[in-house]
Amino acid sequence: MTSRERLSAVLNGKIPDRVPISPRIWAWLLELYGQATFLEYLELGKKHFDYDPIMQINPEIPDFIYNQFQDYSLLDNVNVEMNIEKKDGKTFVKRIVKTPAGDCSDMMVYPPAGREYGIAPNPEKIEPLIKSGKDLDKVKWLLPDPKGFSLVNYGIIDDIIGENGMMEVRPHRGVDHLLVDSLGLVNSLLLCYDDKELFKNIITVFHDYYKECLVYCLENGAQMIMESWYNCSISAGWPPDVYREYFLPCIIEDAEITHGYGAYFHFYDDGNIMPMLEDYKKINMDLMSTLCPPPMGDVDPVIVKDVLGDESALTGFVDLSTIKFGKPEEIIEQVKYAIDILGKDGGYILGTSDSIRDGSPYENVKAFFDAGIKYGKY
Repeated sequence: MTSRERLSAVLNGKIPDRVPISPRIWAWLLELYGQATFLEYLELGKKHFDYDPIMQINPEIPDFIYNQFQDYSLLDNVNVEMNIEKKDGKTFVKRIVKTPAGDCSDMMVYPPAGREYGIAPNPEKIEPLIKSGKDLDKVKWLLPDPKGFSLVNYGIIDDIIGENGMMEVRPHRGVDHLLVDSLGLVNSLLLCYDDKELFKNIITVFHDYYKECLVYCLENGAQMIMESWYNCSISAGWPPDVYREYFLPCIIEDAEITHGYGAYFHFYDDGNIMPMLEDYKKINMDLMSTLCPPPMGDVDPVIVKDVLGDESALTGFVDLSTIKFGKPEEIIEQVKYAIDILGKDGGYILGTSDSIRDGSPYENVKAFFDAGIKYGKY
């Protein structure tokens, strides 16, 4: 079978010739090639490892909520002032956004690349962009119309990939990111209890915007949608009852929209998931990742396979920390275990608990792929 046939078989509830191998690997590719587009995924398959990549394509919609350093001339009637200060090796950026609805501001702190922070460190929001209900109308000016920015032709990319894998599209940052990226995680958690009405209004605005981006991608040929919910997951601190009330309905609606266009829906949470397994059934997802094991996650693969194995395909589980810091024999044992438990009777794509990180030894990465080929037979 080709890589595409193998992946399609799993997504459609059939058993392929072997377990497909498709780890998250963008960080390692970024170190290896300097970038991680679908072309690098294909190059990795040609020159290094026999695998079945699911390549993520992001529409070129600027993220003005999180990324302070954008070309604001692309937005109508928006001007921005930036104040930058360096302190203790970090960079603090104060942004003042001037819109027809008034001014709002935020502050981010940027760690230096490299060292303990890794190849692509995340900046942290230390002053929220939305401080009251008055700021919500101002923030709307930072949500660009996807039709005016995204020029990606998914059909052309899909033709280039051909039988060498599959493409998934992440339609822009959804509620999970827009909520936390505008407020910061702690402020988001507090707002849920301090001002429920504002909290709900923020979610409504961001979810309505995300659905515009989602529909735009689907209408332009996206055949699989990847939707991440790690900022708004229980491992980030959200209680299950809050998750069920505010976030789960958004996910269910997004999956329904996706299926309405005949596309696959891939749900992503790289943290703790065990208390939510029965709730996840309501999503009607086609693929779930990343099944993160302890200590970073809580996944018991035996239970996950039992509860969700008939509901959707599964991918992930092999610990990225083991791949970076462990020994090849430890990686091989994890791969064998994942295939034995999650791959039983089909329904599993061999994957990792998150992206294989920069700095992971080549021999360890090779051990993962080689073990997948050796032990992934049906």
